[in-house]
Amino acid sequence: MKPITDVRVKLGLFAALLVLGFSAWANYTGSSRLETAFRDVTTTQGVVDALKSLQSALTRMESDQRGYAVTGNPEFLEGYRSGAVQVEKDLALLSQVAMETHIRELADSLEAHVGHKIDFMQQSLDLRDSQGREAALALIQSGVGREEMGVVRNYASRIQVLESTALNNRLRSYDRTYRRSATIMIWQSMVAGTLLLIISIVLLRDISHRRKAESQLRTERAQVEEFIRNAPIPLILFEADGSIISFSRRWKQEFNEHAADLRIGASFPECHPILCTHLKAGMEQVRGGSDVSNAEDHVDFGDGHVSVISWHMHPLANGSGGYRVILAAYRINELVEARQKAIEASDAKSGFLARVSHELRTPLNAVLGYAQILKKSTNLAPEEQGYIDTMFRSGNHLLNMINDILDLSKIEAGKIELNPTHFAMQELLHDLQSMFNLRCREKGIRLVSEFQDPMPGALYGDAQKLRQLLINLVGNAVKFTQAGTVTIRFAFDETETGIRLRFDVADTGPGIPPDALDHLFQPFAQVKGRYSEGTGLGLAISLKLAHLMDGELSVQSIVGEGSVFTATVTMQPSDQEPTWADSHLPEPVALEGDARPVVLIVDDIAPNREVARILLERIGFDVHEAADGREGIERWRELQPAVVLMDIVMPVLDGVSCMKAIRAEAVDPVVIIALTASGFDGKNQELIALGFDEYVRKPFQERYLLDIIGRLAGIRYRYAGDAVPAAQAAPPDHDAIAGFIASLPESDAGLVRNLLLTQEFDILADHLTTMPDSAENRQLQALLRRGEFYPLDMITKRLTT
Repeated sequence: MKPITDVRVKLGLFAALLVLGFSAWANYTGSSRLETAFRDVTTTQGVVDALKSLQSALTRMESDQRGYAVTGNPEFLEGYRSGAVQVEKDLALLSQVAMETHIRELADSLEAHVGHKIDFMQQSLDLRDSQGREAALALIQSGVGREEMGVVRNYASRIQVLESTALNNRLRSYDRTYRRSATIMIWQSMVAGTLLLIISIVLLRDISHRRKAESQLRTERAQVEEFIRNAPIPLILFEADGSIISFSRRWKQEFNEHAADLRIGASFPECHPILCTHLKAGMEQVRGGSDVSNAEDHVDFGDGHVSVISWHMHPLANGSGGYRVILAAYRINELVEARQKAIEASDAKSGFLARVSHELRTPLNAVLGYAQILKKSTNLAPEEQGYIDTMFRSGNHLLNMINDILDLSKIEAGKIELNPTHFAMQELLHDLQSMFNLRCREKGIRLVSEFQDPMPGALYGDAQKLRQLLINLVGNAVKFTQAGTVTIRFAFDETETGIRLRFDVADTGPGIPPDALDHLFQPFAQVKGRYSEGTGLGLAISLKLAHLMDGELSVQSIVGEGSVFTATVTMQPSDQEPTWADSHLPEPVALEGDARPVVLIVDDIAPNREVARILLERIGFDVHEAADGREGIERWRELQPAVVLMDIVMPVLDGVSCMKAIRAEAVDPVVIIALTASGFDGKNQELIALGFDEYVRKPFQERYLLDIIGRLAGIRYRYAGDAVPAAQAAPPDHDAIAGFIASLPESDAGLVRNLLLTQEFDILADHLTTMPDSAENRQLQALLRRGEFYPLDMITKRLTT
């Protein structure tokens, strides 16, 4: 170890030399500033001289100009031309010696006005030559030349004043700098002397401080080594060259059987050659001063099994410019095995839930299917119709609970993925409003929308998961609000990572106590004293969906006033134009035309076949059935149907094999739609990859099934009332409808505006029938009947802005 005093002496000498050097530099800088000040004085004098010469030359030119105009004597022209040469020289000199930016700008302006003056004088000379004495004198006496000469003198005066002022400021600054430099030089000399005195004192100090420090360092090393020896974890400390300094007893217990002559002073690579092979890359990084870790390293020690080791290396300075390495390593075979068992348990749970979902969805398909059929019956008493409605709602509630549990299971297992598509935001929000409008009206509460206008263009993202998130939030708000308003606000911002969407769902419900907010987003959590139907999974799923879409979900609530849930997600802009498409499908009542397309239903469950058959026959399809895949192939050969509805899990021959056999034999294209009871989207997407045209999840809704059949097979329907399918519906012209309303008499227009603002759509629809008939009137009535909130909101905004 180098003496401490040697280091202090060297530092002191260096500091003294630094002070003296700085003093010399300050002296040189002061001299340079004085030299610069002298140059500035010379430059300023050059500017003043150039300005005087310029004005004198212009005056001579003006005199010669007048003389020539009056007499026509060519001698005046010679004087005029020599003056012009002098002006040009003075302007060039002025441009060279101007020092400040603002003075250069004034010099440029001066030069421009000098040019104007010369042009004017030249014009008078040309008039003298072309039109005679009177024309030249008339131009001279116009006063333009005097004005230009006045401007030139003004600019020359301003330049002279500014240059003189700048010079005075510099001289004062240089004077202060010189005085300050002299003061600094005196103090620097004093500091340098003081440092030299201190160095002399340090040299006389006793060297015992160095010995004390060395002793303290030896003690600290011994303590570190003692700590390592008794550490409750496997630790080993070695020098950069690999020589072992210390190791813990736990290290010896864990790795002694694989070590060759493990002892202090031995070579770590020689004691643990196999382990060091795995640590080689890490050692290179540790030499660079970085910590290195490997959470799971599979090491084969050659004893019949592979050890899974987690290790961490950290460099330690040794006080002499080198470093040591401390290594901690653990065998984690049991942890890895436990993790594998947890994964297997999670897979088993997912498999179990999938089987349970299949077993529940199959009978639910029959329950909800028959309920849909009975809901259309006209032979039931009102009381019986109420029973059917209750059965249908209860079945859907059970289905929603199954879907929630499956969603949470997929999220926890990390198996949920984004399925991005191109979609229009206004369609999704319109769908959301239409979905909850009837429920809000039944409860006597208002559903209010506040959307940023204009809407973003087409977006690319997982619209289905975004829709699920918003349905959960709005559904909760409607569920817990007994009076008042549920408000949906939407806004967006363009960021570097995409388009950031923000949704606020505010309600006037009972609010949430502060002590309940911490666990509000936990699975199965419900606020104490606010029990309601449901699994308590909606908010937990919504939070995870928001995170999945690079967003957040938060809540603010005041007991007795209400709550505001705020969700943000990130979507990407799409290069495809958004299209208007209403996801609330109109209800088909019959096939269009006289043809009866043949549909084959292949399902081993008789009630499932019967439900689908009754629903399709009611529309006008020619429906046939098969009880398994083998029979399905035979019936397909016999019937050559336009559409095949195929169950997946069947005896004898499953749906996938049946589909592939039909595809192999088919000469003409055939539409094959999978009927699946699986609740996992990934499984269902695999069906399309295997060759199905589309899949329909059991239990299915009649309108959705008919829409898919019509879209894939090119079949058109007739609809109830004047409804049209989404594919045929054109987006409403908001401006045209607003213009129609504005064109009405003031009393009618005011009534329509008020009814739109208060959302009294039933009353408004009745009033519109008494107003002038037009395409816009009919379109507005159709929007009111369908409860399409987004276009109605856009029309209202155009009427109130």
